[in-house]
Amino acid sequence: LNQYQKALELYQQALPIRQEIGDKAGQAHTLNNMGVVCDRLKQYSQARQFFNQARAIYQEISDREAYQTAIRQLGS
Repeated sequence: LNQYQKALELYQQALPIRQEIGDKAGQAHTLNNMGVVCDRLKQYSQARQFFNQARAIYQEISDREAYQTAIRQLGS
């Protein structure tokens, strides 16, 4: 496996743990990172889904800076 695929697998393992402990910021960061990895793997539709999920959580927790970052990534 290449490094991006391995990173995606690790993020997929981390996400349910962050959800279980109620770490909203961590969930959003993980989803955002998954989006970045999918973008690098040219999985653009999946990347967009992850960025949208991250954006929604950033908005929910009022993290304006991270929210803006997610919006920019959706536009790229």
